Amino acid sequence: MSSISDTLRTLFACAEDQLSQDELGAMSSLVEQAGHEAGRLSNVCSALASLVLSDGEGAAPSGDFQHPSNTFELLCNLSLGLDAISGMVETGLRARDCAQTLQEKGGVA
Repeated sequence: MSSISDTLRTLFACAEDQLSQDELGAMSSLVEQAGHEAGRLSNVCSALASLVLSDGEGAAPSGDFQHPSNTFELLCNLSLGLDAISGMVETGLRARDCAQTLQEKGGVA
C-alpha cells in the first residue's frame, strides 16, 4: 500500500502540465493548510500525553493506551497524519513552483 504522500506525488505528476494558474494557486494553499493540520496534530498529541501521564499516575490505570495494540494503533494513525502533512507540503510547494514557472513564461495552462 502506498502512502498518502506517494499518492499525492503521483497525482500531481500526472496533472501538473494540465493545471491552470488558478488551480495551481489553489493547490499551493496546501502548504498553509498543512501548517494548520500540523498545529492541530500537535495539540492532539499534547492532550494525549497529558491523559496518559495522568492515567499512569493513578492507583488503577484505566486509559486506552495501557495495551500495546492500542498504542500501536495510535502511533500508526499519527504516522499517517504526519505523512499526509508531508505530502500536502510537498505538493503545495511543487504547485507554487509550477505556478511561478507558468507565470514567468506568460502562459496559462
